[in-house]
Amino acid sequence: MTPSQYAQTVPHHTVYGCLYVRDEHDRPVQLRSVYGSRLWQLPGGNLDAQGEDPLQTARREAVEETGLELGLETPRLLLTHFLHAGPRMPLNKVGLIFDGGRLSADRLRRIRLDLAEHDMWAVHDLACWQELMAPRAFARLDAIERARLDEGPAYLITNT
Repeated sequence: MTPSQYAQTVPHHTVYGCLYVRDEHDRPVQLRSVYGSRLWQLPGGNLDAQGEDPLQTARREAVEETGLELGLETPRLLLTHFLHAGPRMPLNKVGLIFDGGRLSADRLRRIRLDLAEHDMWAVHDLACWQELMAPRAFARLDAIERARLDEGPAYLITNT
């Protein structure tokens, strides 16, 4: 098989990396997107084409989106997330979510959002997040928290 034939037969994917950050009481911290349906998101984003790995992406995006350097300790993978392509997303997507650690109240006050991407950050317990998020989005947050508590990475498949 030639390289061009191989490229045509291999499925194409996008890849993202995120950090799961919590407050001192282990409540998730999320950012509200200014795009579309204003979804709540973890600090992170899609890999750049310059050879980043998902953890590097998650750390870079966290700095860009919050103004804070997060997840600098030894990284711990919490979730591998696979999203099937669909009408809104033409490519499959693979995400790696890492433990970004806990933030003190003082560090939370230092969050400086990139207002071109997010207009608000919030800390809530899982029950409150479940009310604020679409079921599919909350399923990811819940899977991350269960993986954190069970001390092992999880795998989640989501259809668009």
